[in-house]
Amino acid sequence: MLMNIERHLILIGFMGSGKSSVGRELAKILQQPFIDLDEYIEQQTGLTIANIFAQQGEDVFRQLETRFLKEVLKNPPHIVSTGGGTIISEENRRLMEASGYVVFLDAGWETLAERTASSCSRPLLYPSGKTAADKQFRHQKIKDLLNERRPFYERCHIKIITDNLSIHQAARKIIQQLLQTD
Repeated sequence: MLMNIERHLILIGFMGSGKSSVGRELAKILQQPFIDLDEYIEQQTGLTIANIFAQQGEDVFRQLETRFLKEVLKNPPHIVSTGGGTIISEENRRLMEASGYVVFLDAGWETLAERTASSCSRPLLYPSGKTAADKQFRHQKIKDLLNERRPFYERCHIKIITDNLSIHQAARKIIQQLLQTD
């Protein structure tokens, strides 16, 4: 299905909400280019996100995130998946709102905890010394970050709850919502 998108489709949401997977599926269905902002940052810096956090700290990572978000949004319209914390920056929120349709992939904390349980490469959930065995820490961290970020996530154009959706179903729901907004 070729769909001419005139603005970026920018996926936001907490880690584990499905931004990268759903973004790739959307790009495939709509035959549009896809950029995963975290992967782009890793390609441009030669470092993993976890290494940037460990070596340079979250503040430096957030500066890089803004810099590379600006670069990505200068491209012709793409499907863009952002990092879970991209929206905490007011500048990033303004950039995204001005450049495209912002789509919030929402999920309950239990779903997010389940989806992120096996990925120790998430520096905010697994800071130095924490492992997948630190379940209580991870659950509390998810709840805290989700509560902190939710007001920013909710400022979206489209919201899709992904708890009980497959990747394909979530992508199709986004397309349905887009068709209704035009």
